[in-house]
Amino acid sequence: MVDLYSTPKNLGELDRRDRDYRYDLEADIRWDCLDAPGALVPPSVLKSLGVDVSGITETGSLELYDWCFGLLICQHFIELERVVIKWVRNNPALAPSKSLDWLCEEEIKHIKTFRRFRQHLLEQRPDDAKLADALLAELHPPGHFQPEGDGDLLGLHYWTWITILAFEEYTVHLYTTLRDAPEQIQPAWLGVHRCHAQEEICHVETDTAYVRALLLEHDDLTERSKLFVSWLMASYTKTFRVPVQMLLGLRPELKGRVSLGRPPKGFLDALLNSADFAQTRSCAPYLQWLAERRR
Repeated sequence: MVDLYSTPKNLGELDRRDRDYRYDLEADIRWDCLDAPGALVPPSVLKSLGVDVSGITETGSLELYDWCFGLLICQHFIELERVVIKWVRNNPALAPSKSLDWLCEEEIKHIKTFRRFRQHLLEQRPDDAKLADALLAELHPPGHFQPEGDGDLLGLHYWTWITILAFEEYTVHLYTTLRDAPEQIQPAWLGVHRCHAQEEICHVETDTAYVRALLLEHDDLTERSKLFVSWLMASYTKTFRVPVQMLLGLRPELKGRVSLGRPPKGFLDALLNSADFAQTRSCAPYLQWLAERRR
C-alpha cells in the first residue's frame, strides 16, 4: 500500500491524555427534564441560518418547525457518527491508536444519546411521527463523505478527515450557540449537546492530527480545500432546508406561506470567524484565505 501518512506528531500525547472528559449516558444528562419547556433551536439561531422565522411564526407553526429541526439534528448526527466509526474501523491506512479506539467508543455512545432523544421527540407527537420519519428519510437519506472523483486515495483521505473535522467542530459550535442564545433552551436537549461537545473537543484533536499527517503539498491542499468548502456550503444549505420541507409535508396548507429560506450566511460567518472552527480553518487553506480576504 502507498504511504499516505507520516506519523501524527502528537499521537503519543493524545494516547496518554486523561479520560475524565467522558460523560456518563445516564448520570450526566437530565433525562428527567425531557418534558420541561424550552426551544430546541431558537429563533435567534434560526435567523442566522437563513430560516424564514417570520413566515413560520405568522402561520403558528414555530413549535412544529422546532420539533422537525430537532429530529433532523438527531438523525443527522446519528448518521454522521456512523460514518466516522466505519471510516476509522475499516481503514487499513490508519495506524492503530488508543485515540482512534476511544473515538469509536465515544461515537457509539453519541449514537445512543441522540437515538434516545429522537425517540422522545417522536413520542411527543404520535399523530405526526410516522409521516415525519418518512419525510426525513426521503429528504435526508444517509450520506457519505466521498467526493465525486477519479479514485484518488490521498484526496479521499483528506476529504474524509476534513469533513469529519468540520462536522465535529460544528457540533461544538452548535452547543456554544445554544448555550449563549437569549431564549430558553430545553434543558435535557442543552445537556445532551453539552456532554456531546465535551467529547467532540477531544475528537477534534485526533482529527486534526491525522489531517496534518497526510502527505499532501500545500498547493494541493489549497485546491482540495477549495473544492471541500464549495461542497460543504452546498451540503449545509440543503440540510438546513430539510426542517421547512418536513413542515410543509406535514402541513401542506402552509405551502406558499412559508419560504425555504436563504443560504445559511451565519454558518459561513462561523466557519470563517468563530473559534469553534479554528482547526477546520487551520487544515483548509482556502478557508484561511477567505477569512483574510473578508477582514
